[in-house]
Amino acid sequence: MAALVGWAGAAFVSSAPVVWQQDGWRLLAGAAVFAAATLYVLSHLAGWRASIRFLAAAFAISWLAEAIGLHVPWLFGGTYRYHPGVRPLLPGGVPLFIPMSWYVLAGIAVILLRGFAIRRADGRRDWRRIALKSACLAWGVAACDLALDPVAVALGLWSWDSPGPYYGVPWLNFAGWGGVAGALGLLGYGWAGLDPGEQCWTPILFDLAWSASNGMLLLLLAVAADQRLGTGWPLVWCLVALSPLLVFWHWGVYRKFRRWGAARPEPARGAPQT
Repeated sequence: MAALVGWAGAAFVSSAPVVWQQDGWRLLAGAAVFAAATLYVLSHLAGWRASIRFLAAAFAISWLAEAIGLHVPWLFGGTYRYHPGVRPLLPGGVPLFIPMSWYVLAGIAVILLRGFAIRRADGRRDWRRIALKSACLAWGVAACDLALDPVAVALGLWSWDSPGPYYGVPWLNFAGWGGVAGALGLLGYGWAGLDPGEQCWTPILFDLAWSASNGMLLLLLAVAADQRLGTGWPLVWCLVALSPLLVFWHWGVYRKFRRWGAARPEPARGAPQT
């Protein structure tokens, strides 16, 4: 998966101009692979039914939000437009890879927050916890956009009619991202039944593969930011904003390693060590 992500992003990390009529298919392929992997991981955390319902909700809400944002200035801080060479397009002028990317980013936040239980001791869902967890998910998705949006603008993938102060991005854009992601969280946790709680863990190899794939994505963003923007600060701000969720996830992985080690049977005295 990391190799496929690297292949999909290879065209965007050099200083050569991007030909979206050709290179845009790489972006679509990378988004599709990441979306499929996200669906697979979430199915192990919350079951296939909840994961597919969350996929449908993320696709529909992000598609609607992007279609509105293309025509009204209040949702993402101003009106914007995609490069005309990006294909295929959904009705409303939204490229197909955009809802896939929203699902991937929301799924990453869900995975990072998987140890945050939303059910009380009696098994009932706590709507205050759902609201708080949805707010954390919104924060995580908006934090990712601190790096993604400046690189996308520098690549010419999309542009605002009135560029903003953050590497051409309006500040209100991040509020729009947070609002849409918060709605996805409420639908995912409240309607889809996406409830990966404290006891819902993937195998260790999943964590290693997921870390490698996201590490490749971060590497591509770092190189692209350096080539296209001449600075790596957008990625730094992204990681700083994302650090609470990353610490929370790493702490959960550490505890899982401890439980795995404690569960290993001790060899009998005199038995050969392996």
